[in-house]
Amino acid sequence: MINSIRDGSTKRKYGCTGLRLALTKKSVMLNKGQMWVESEIGMGTKVHVMLPLK
Repeated sequence: MINSIRDGSTKRKYGCTGLRLALTKKSVMLNKGQMWVESEIGMGTKVHVMLPLK
């Protein structure tokens, strides 16, 4: 999933390389959380993050 976000055509169209998503995923994993992405053509993408309360 992250590799498709880093695609050059996406970068040109939306001005993003996916770095923030990769950093967020790493942070979520380090905190034993969960992260998933839902995408629908023509509607957009939702990024879900769940972190445990300590």
